[in-house]
Amino acid sequence: MVLRSKLAIMDHNANINKELIGDKAQFSKATGSWVLKNKYAKSTNIWKYDIMEKVEKFCTNKNTNDINSIPKVAHEVVVPDRIAQIPKPAIEELKKNKFSRFSQVPT
Repeated sequence: MVLRSKLAIMDHNANINKELIGDKAQFSKATGSWVLKNKYAKSTNIWKYDIMEKVEKFCTNKNTNDINSIPKVAHEVVVPDRIAQIPKPAIEELKKNKFSRFSQVPT
């Protein structure tokens, strides 16, 4: 659990101050309706490559245990395409009702 927390922190630190590039419609389970969220530039994953390289070197080292001894996932997890119970409205309709707790968007 500590390792997952550290990876989450590294990912967050690598992707702060991303550029706001627009809006996107997203279904909110809490409200049960479609809401408009900010859309940011793609995340960077450059920091992961160093970690992956070190893991690959560790696994190919002759002094370590056999990599095939690592257990595989027993079954595939089926993930539904969408959780929304209602159809997605037009983006213009969502933009009319956009509200942010940080600032009001003038209509």
